[in-house]
Amino acid sequence: MRRLDRGNRLVLLDFNRPDADPLLALLPEAERRTTLHVAETNGVVHSAGPALRRALAEALGPGAARLLAAPVVSHVVDAAYRIVADRRHHFGWIERLMPSCSAPGQSGQ
Repeated sequence: MRRLDRGNRLVLLDFNRPDADPLLALLPEAERRTTLHVAETNGVVHSAGPALRRALAEALGPGAARLLAAPVVSHVVDAAYRIVADRRHHFGWIERLMPSCSAPGQSGQ
C-alpha cells in the first residue's frame, strides 16, 4: 500500500500502537485484529473490503476511486478481500517478499 500511495495520503498504523486506539475505539478488540480498517479524519471507519477499496481509492486517485465505486467492481474487491482474509495464513510469504506491507516496527521497516 505504501508503494501505491505516491501522494502520501495514507498513514499506516499497526492496530497495536497507542495512536491507533482513538481511531478504532468503537471496534471490539477481536475485530481490530482480524481485518483491515481505514479511519478517515472525520471519524468514519471502514473495515474489510470497503476499507481496502477506500485505501486503494485514496492511494491511486480519483480515477481509481470512480472505478472502485462501481457496484460490480466493489463486489469483486470485497469478495477478493474476504477470500484472501479467510486464508491469510497461506499468504504469510507476501510480507516476506514485500516488507513495505508490514506494519511499522515489523520486518522491513
